[in-house]
Amino acid sequence: MIDESPTCSASPRGPHEWCEEVFAEVLAEASGAAGGVTPRRAAVLVAAVHRALSRPVQDLTLGGRASPAPAEIVAEEVS
Repeated sequence: MIDESPTCSASPRGPHEWCEEVFAEVLAEASGAAGGVTPRRAAVLVAAVHRALSRPVQDLTLGGRASPAPAEIVAEEVS
C-alpha cells in the first residue's frame, strides 16, 4: 500500500517531517519553551531515529516479511 501510494512515493519524508513538527509543538507546550530551540532539537533527534528505524521495517514488510518480524529484526540489529 505504501509502496504504491503516489503521495508516499513522491515525498517519503513528508509524514516524518509532519510528525517532527507536531512533536516539537507538543514538547514546546509541555516544557513551557514555546518558540525555543530545545524542543525543536529534541524533536529533530527523535524524528531522525524514527526515520532511520522505520525505513528498514518498511523495506522488510514490502519484501514479504509478516508482522511483527520486521520490527523484531530491526530491534535486534539495533541492540
